[in-house]
Amino acid sequence: MNVMLQILPVSVLMRVPKPIAIILIILFFMPVVFQLVAGLKALRGKIKIKFRIVSVGSIASQILITTSLFALMVHNSKEAGIRDGLGFIFLELMGVLMIVVILLVIAAQLIIYHKNKKTTPITCKNNDTLI
Repeated sequence: MNVMLQILPVSVLMRVPKPIAIILIILFFMPVVFQLVAGLKALRGKIKIKFRIVSVGSIASQILITTSLFALMVHNSKEAGIRDGLGFIFLELMGVLMIVVILLVIAAQLIIYHKNKKTTPITCKNNDTLI
């Protein structure tokens, strides 16, 4: 049996129907996209959700998605009779990498927000600039 096929989680996910495998792979990257879109909107005040809730939600959803993909890989490997766990390490490292990416996006959003907040002029009710 080829052990290299187990390195990529896609090879294990292909044991499910192809459209479901594609949806699962897309779901793996959705927390980062959610953080980018909803995080900016939360900082600008365009949505009523606080930035902290958006950040915690994206990290928690990444952990849940990684855990569910891990469980799917374990189930498919047991059914196929594969006892090699090298693909599991790859999936867990990708999950940790995606959490680090989310944390970097959060940090970048906060830095940009605070820089814009400092440089934004303060205006009065009659739109005269004070600073």
